[in-house]
Amino acid sequence: MDKKEFSIEPVPRIFEQVSQQIINYIRDNDLKPGDRLPSERTLSELLQVSRSSIREALKILELSSFLRSRQGEGTFVQQPDPFLIPSQISGIPANDTDLQKYFSIFLICSKDLTLSSMIGHSDESDKSHEPESDGNSFWEAFCCWIKSIKVNESDVNFELWNCTYQFLLNHHYFDFSPPDITIEKFLQLYHENNVIQMIRLFEELDT
Repeated sequence: MDKKEFSIEPVPRIFEQVSQQIINYIRDNDLKPGDRLPSERTLSELLQVSRSSIREALKILELSSFLRSRQGEGTFVQQPDPFLIPSQISGIPANDTDLQKYFSIFLICSKDLTLSSMIGHSDESDKSHEPESDGNSFWEAFCCWIKSIKVNESDVNFELWNCTYQFLLNHHYFDFSPPDITIEKFLQLYHENNVIQMIRLFEELDT
């Protein structure tokens, strides 16, 4: 008898649930950056959770740049850091505008990583990178190729690229193919070290 495959969904920890509740409170009450949150005691009563859970959730949200504490004044809503993907942290579904914004970030990072590799490796023998997913979709091949040509895995561009890539992948944003653009065209320009045409090709992807 064949064994059925199954997966165990992770159970959110208390502070994660409370963090989400606080974010929902901010959104539902239309609080803006600079607005002050209620006290820990009031939040505890509103959300029906312990003050220790509130305190831990506030700390997480402050580390995530959603909130800022001022000693003696309270806790204030803050505009998240632009390198953060708020919906990935908060669990709030991303809309089409959000997805398009992060797709543009993804393309900017892809272009920078590609150009850095082209400039940093001028020897033709170093440019024999081929996508590992031949026969699959354009975006699968494209992302495998970007991973293969990265100059430095600890590079900020690559970290941001990988973050936005995973985010878009989880939202099925790559379930389309760009018209009239193939991975072979990217490989050709890369091998030819044709920086100008490569930049133009990336511009086509963002139209």
